[in-house]
Amino acid sequence: MRTKPTDGPNVDAIMYLPEGVWFDFWSDERHMGGRHIKAHAELDSLPLFVRQGSIIPMGPDLQYSSECSLDPLTLEIFRGANGAFTLYEDDGESTANQKGAYVEIRFELTDTREEAVLRLGESHGSFAGHQSERSAILNFHYQPRVRGVYCDGALIHPLLSAESLQQADIGWWRDEKKQIISIKLSRADAARVVTLS
Repeated sequence: MRTKPTDGPNVDAIMYLPEGVWFDFWSDERHMGGRHIKAHAELDSLPLFVRQGSIIPMGPDLQYSSECSLDPLTLEIFRGANGAFTLYEDDGESTANQKGAYVEIRFELTDTREEAVLRLGESHGSFAGHQSERSAILNFHYQPRVRGVYCDGALIHPLLSAESLQQADIGWWRDEKKQIISIKLSRADAARVVTLS
């Protein structure tokens, strides 16, 4: 879950957003680019904007790099355009990555008016302690209502609340107010395709 600090005085900042459509990472407010905007900010946090089509990986809070792996791996997906990125992981401590001990996973979003398709690629590479099998939480922002959510062609059933999503191994829930669909996928180490139609 994304949380923004709220302590401290508020300030306003004038920022330039390049061409395109942008989302305020903290509030999901949508902005057209190619212009200056006034951004509300706290002194202890920066305004943060995400381009439409972005896929941002998140993980659990860690006290140190080797505490645990990214499980669940959470992806914040900002709909409205195609996007892709490659997740890079290594042990976070040694220089073994310089000798090829690392893992890369490719994620690709194809976005049309009719559907969104997210391809979660296979892991390539390895390093000591890497956990290849893990669950995933996919948060699709600016998501209209859907007729169906599928993983590898199999229907994923909706759940009644955010709490029931936390308890389930697989399912999805839509936050009506924020227009975010959260999809939880069970543990796997294979490539998967998630479709929202």
